[in-house]
Amino acid sequence: MAEKTATVVEPPEPWARGFIAYVKARLGRLGFRGLQEPYGTIYASLAAGHLTGLDYFYEYTIEAYYELMDRAEEARPLAEPRWARLLPYLDEDAEALAAFEERLADSSTVLCAEPVLAAALLGLAAGTRPGRGWYASGYTARPGAYPLLVHRGEKRCRILTPSPIYVLAVSALSRLGLQEPGGPIDAAVPDPALFRKTVYDARVPYSELSMWLRALVEDWGRAATGAENPCGDEKLLHIRYRLRGPLEAWHEYLC
Repeated sequence: MAEKTATVVEPPEPWARGFIAYVKARLGRLGFRGLQEPYGTIYASLAAGHLTGLDYFYEYTIEAYYELMDRAEEARPLAEPRWARLLPYLDEDAEALAAFEERLADSSTVLCAEPVLAAALLGLAAGTRPGRGWYASGYTARPGAYPLLVHRGEKRCRILTPSPIYVLAVSALSRLGLQEPGGPIDAAVPDPALFRKTVYDARVPYSELSMWLRALVEDWGRAATGAENPCGDEKLLHIRYRLRGPLEAWHEYLC
């Protein structure tokens, strides 16, 4: 049955499969609950798009989402495919994909959203599965968009966050020492804007891109986890994170 559901949508291009599989495997180790195929590959591609900024990953995510919607609609009203029960969650995440990128592109909200993406990038490289304190606070690692309320001084931002990005970000905060929502905690995290620029400027051949992306993620993760002076490393941001519950956060840039 797994083989049949995996072919409900077209697979990614061969050059992209290695990195998507890497992201999917990491999400699985971190407890993300949306990895049943055909959703696992789609969710991994969604996360890969936000983290790398590469258009292909976004395009694959949206095309696969619409293909699933069409196939489910064709089967109704006489049948309901078993895999279709997770479609409402993917519907939320497809909306969040666009909303999250809009927050990153808007100068009035980028400093609310960027720390979430920075933590997610660290989570992909070096996150740990959250402990019981997170689950006791209401964290579930489920698919479906997460509406984060982020405070920056007197400013408040609503950040609709796709579930795999949220799960990766929580895993980074867990790695940094937050065994449950709380803080403050001062963290060295990769600069996601510079990471995306590095990917864009590299012009790596497609045949090498998946391995190169994985190596780049892990290199920047090592830089963050081993940083003694994050303000002196252009790859890094130094951010103070504080949370009240799993969906309300304060972000403060320290340098």
